Amino acid sequence: MKDFYNKLHQIFEQEATKDLYRSKGIVPIQYIDFYAGQDYNDNLFEAHIFPALLVQWQIAYTDNFEAVATLTFRLCYEQLRDLSSLGQNKAEGLKFLDFIDITDSVLKNIETPSTGKLHLISESLNIEDTIVDVFTLTYQCSYCGKQKSPQTKGLRGDFERVELTAKLKSRF
Repeated sequence: MKDFYNKLHQIFEQEATKDLYRSKGIVPIQYIDFYAGQDYNDNLFEAHIFPALLVQWQIAYTDNFEAVATLTFRLCYEQLRDLSSLGQNKAEGLKFLDFIDITDSVLKNIETPSTGKLHLISESLNIEDTIVDVFTLTYQCSYCGKQKSPQTKGLRGDFERVELTAKLKSRF
């Protein structure tokens, strides 16, 4: 996952990625970190830097030596507009949805030697009492970062040389 996390930073630091946001009048992602509850406690941020992208993951290993990574991204967006039916400038406030769409399109293109392409499995607006607006995107991808887990040690081997001898029989 180290490769994935480094690639995540690399992609979002590129000017081409930042220009996707700027073209819609949106501030590009300014802060990327592992998720540690920052959206609930403003004291966990060294500085209040928004928009932010917080990531956490879980990897499930199966008996047939395949692994699936589930990555959850929390998109933290400081919403300064009123989106209610009484709001004066809903178009500005709805840029939050553009922010989500752009981030989703960028994330879906990240692939590393140990992770496959991300496939969106769920999305949700966080309605809990957070310090900023938070939208959650959850993806799954294949994962091959660890060849053997402790449970499978010794069950899978590598062959350096295989010799086959064939004795075909035409009749039994």
